Amino acid sequence: MTPVLIMGIGNECRGDDGVGIVVAQAMEARRLQNVVVRKERRDGLSLMELWKPFSYVVAIDAVSLSEGAQPGRIHRFEVHRVPVPSRFSSCSTHAFGLAEAVELARTLKQLPRQFIVYGIEGIDFSEKRGLCSEVSKALPEVESQILHDFESWQAVGEGALR
Repeated sequence: MTPVLIMGIGNECRGDDGVGIVVAQAMEARRLQNVVVRKERRDGLSLMELWKPFSYVVAIDAVSLSEGAQPGRIHRFEVHRVPVPSRFSSCSTHAFGLAEAVELARTLKQLPRQFIVYGIEGIDFSEKRGLCSEVSKALPEVESQILHDFESWQAVGEGALR
């Protein structure tokens, strides 16, 4: 059985940028079988190395797709099927973030078989701990969607999670 990697990406000391870490902690608390959970602050090239041994990957990161976007809005990208939208901008302090890593891996034919990125719209990326209320309200829905992805993979025999 192939393990699944969950990568929560962000910086919990920069407001809403910590949302990926918070989701990863919640998923880790579920103690799902055959699931590896990582909380990462690394740049995109390091992330590529991290996901390399996995066929099934879920990444969660804060995003800012457009000015005036609704904080807490959840974007879901099946990046094993379609490119990451060009307007996808991680709020990472690294110049080479998740979106760039995904597209480089696609070019190098090194994408995992199934790779889903959840981008959660943030609004406050200042130096502070904690998420804004709109982003916090999105957490149960993101967890639910991730669990649904796992169930779908399991239903077709692509990974046992129970």
